[in-house]
Amino acid sequence: MVSVKYLMPVNRDKKNISKSPVKSLIFFFVTGYFFSVMFGNTKASAQNGFILFERMTMEQGLSQNTILSIIQDSRGFIWIATQDGLNRFDGYDFTIYRHDLPDSSSLSNNYILTMIEDQQGTIWLGTLGGGLNYYDRRTERFHRFKHDPKDHGSISDNIVRALCEDRSGRIWVGTDAGLNLYEPSSGKFIRYAHDKNIPSTISSNSVNCIFEDRSGLLWIGTIGGGLNAFNPQTKKFIHYKNDPKNQESIASNDIKSVWQDRSGNLWIGTTTNGLDRFDEKSGRFIHYRNNPADPNSLSSNNVWSILEDRLVNLWIGTLGGGLNLYNPKTSGFYAY
Repeated sequence: MVSVKYLMPVNRDKKNISKSPVKSLIFFFVTGYFFSVMFGNTKASAQNGFILFERMTMEQGLSQNTILSIIQDSRGFIWIATQDGLNRFDGYDFTIYRHDLPDSSSLSNNYILTMIEDQQGTIWLGTLGGGLNYYDRRTERFHRFKHDPKDHGSISDNIVRALCEDRSGRIWVGTDAGLNLYEPSSGKFIRYAHDKNIPSTISSNSVNCIFEDRSGLLWIGTIGGGLNAFNPQTKKFIHYKNDPKNQESIASNDIKSVWQDRSGNLWIGTTTNGLDRFDEKSGRFIHYRNNPADPNSLSSNNVWSILEDRLVNLWIGTLGGGLNLYNPKTSGFYAY
């Protein structure tokens, strides 16, 4: 059993930050397959070992127990987004950032839906009702971007569900009122919205996820509008929607996650009808769904997250069905 420790020093004298008394040196324990993924030991397997978790809840200093996003930044800190504040874990303590009404440099909203770190080391956060925030490490302050009905250059909505930095360092923002591109020189946003009279616009304004593939295309999952392939050069969207008459169409129009594996396959997680693999050449979607009679099938049809590990296995997070490991060689799912 191996303990993974994060021992980055933290200055504790922060404005608008509350501190927890937890002094745990161990962030989590890993054995078997998970150890092999992190440290390159290819002899271990998930089927032959256990993944042991150390639980960290509000009792240990976490601000809230519903976690919606986790990243490890370029300095080694673990950032944890919850429904009640942002947490930074340094291997010893949780540092909690929350909204403070009289302080405009605090977090705009405690309910954080999504989070990324950009190439410059800036942490970007999308909130439920508080718009977009980024954290300035130099000043240790949050900068806010909120929708202003009078300013067409403002962010299009204050519900931000998706963030993506492309290869050029541009920040793309998915909201409940369309796709936005942030322009750092002006602090303004370019909006991309659905227009029923223009077929090449985004299929739905409710953007759930954004993913850039190897060719530079942005794949945008929506609520109700299926999947979009967006070419930033031509500014045009291609739509992929479910067709009940076509079994090879995308499984659902409600898309939660997108991932491209090392072989170039595009994987799409839906909230209602399982996991899809997209063959771009043929335009065909291959479906993976839960089958109660098959213990090696996907454990739930509500797929929230997808990640490929060093051994080219896919880890699939679901709502209500736990964690799945997909082995492309056996085409079977192993559930935790």
